[in-house]
Amino acid sequence: MKQTTIRYNENVSAMLADVDSKPATAVQNVTELFVYLRRATLNEIKGKFSSKEITAMADAANGTIPTWQYLSNVSLFVAEMEDAEKFQSSCSNHGADVTTLVNKIKTMTAAQVAILQLELNRFWNLEGPSGYGSPSPDLKKLIDFLK
Repeated sequence: MKQTTIRYNENVSAMLADVDSKPATAVQNVTELFVYLRRATLNEIKGKFSSKEITAMADAANGTIPTWQYLSNVSLFVAEMEDAEKFQSSCSNHGADVTTLVNKIKTMTAAQVAILQLELNRFWNLEGPSGYGSPSPDLKKLIDFLK
């Protein structure tokens, strides 16, 4: 068993209290559940997007910083993809159709959208053997993982 110390804000503390009255137990439960939910959710979204769409989403995510409170908001992710096309041609530059991509995103659950965005963040920011090779990530590795 590993131990670590974390910091979290009062809003998270209040939400964790809904899980368990003991903060350490709540954090442990949430952490253990999340890794399994992440894996299951990734399996749900695999195969949903074309290589071109994955490339467009990765392009749009370049330089972004996750806002944890909003990752599960489908409408905000749709707006992000529409803005990325409008201002950077993120879809059309990669041969993807923004309308088709947005319609696929609109069919996703909040959990699926959050986990997809976390994976896009991992693509750009996670170094080491479990990452995609940041700061020069391997796009083929991301595409193969999500297809």
